[in-house]
Amino acid sequence: MGLPDIDAHASAHLLYQDKLASRPMPTIPNVWLIGATPELVDVLTWLLESAFTARKTLQSMSSGYDLCVIDTPPTMSNLVVGGLICSQYMLTPTDLNIDSMSGLLETSLKVDLVRREWNPELELLGVLLNKINLRRVDDLSMRTTVRNAFEGVVLEAELQDRAGVRLTSFHPVWKRQRGNNDRRAAKEMRAVCDSVFEKVGL
Repeated sequence: MGLPDIDAHASAHLLYQDKLASRPMPTIPNVWLIGATPELVDVLTWLLESAFTARKTLQSMSSGYDLCVIDTPPTMSNLVVGGLICSQYMLTPTDLNIDSMSGLLETSLKVDLVRREWNPELELLGVLLNKINLRRVDDLSMRTTVRNAFEGVVLEAELQDRAGVRLTSFHPVWKRQRGNNDRRAAKEMRAVCDSVFEKVGL
């Protein structure tokens, strides 16, 4: 089961426009979605002020939901900065490779800028180490380097590179467990969720 087609009224680019209201679409019980559509690419060229329209729109919906998760693309752009402007908290997942580490440093600089200029309430929950291969020497070395370099910032919970995670499309990894690998993936993902929920007071 993959992601559903995004209803026209639930397209994320509408968040950035004053006159067109975006409305979340139901997906599974107790989960609603505002999704990326091809039109979202247009936001890359819009003035950054449009992000404040998105923040105002999301705030107007806040009474109807317990939590809003904003998933941005990995490449730094107006969409990422806009997501930071709209957010109260930020979690940074990263793989253990050179490109991801460079992206992590760039992201930390952008977070400082967003806090200073637009959103002083933005709080970094931590860095989540993702897709760790415990059989790969380079991963183990980079894992130690990152934990030492960002001491106190990297979450204790981490996600290993498991087929159970890769094969999950549109259901929690703890559903439809087929073996020990899936069960370990489920345990890791629950630990990450519990850590994040505790930090935000849920």
